[in-house]
Amino acid sequence: MAKQIYNGGIQAGILRAAKDSGAILGKEDEERLKLLESLPKNQWIDLDDSDNPISKDEAKKNWNDHLSKFKPIK
Repeated sequence: MAKQIYNGGIQAGILRAAKDSGAILGKEDEERLKLLESLPKNQWIDLDDSDNPISKDEAKKNWNDHLSKFKPIK
């Protein structure tokens, strides 16, 4: 199933809030926040199964592959 985020999603919001409150983020969290903040704003971004950004074409291919697992009812 296709997953999408908008403006970094909930994960970016939580990481920003933690950082703004003075919490020290781990290296992985800092890298994830940088990745999420680098994504285009005000548009939906498709994600793969590992929650990494993918292109619209790749998302469409993944969706079609998923749908191909099902057979129509006769």
